[in-house]
Amino acid sequence: MGVRSNFRGEDVQIYRLKASPQQARALLRDYVADANALAATPAFYNSTRATARRRSSR
Repeated sequence: MGVRSNFRGEDVQIYRLKASPQQARALLRDYVADANALAATPAFYNSTRATARRRSSR
């Protein structure tokens, strides 16, 4: 992360999760599933809308 952000002059924020190992695994699986779906079918990604959609679906 640092190499890419430093090269681009971007700030990176890292936030700790308060989650059990099972919750952390489930979250990681969700991220991997989302990444695999995008790899299989590329789509425009709007991070603001995606974050709001993810929060509203829980």
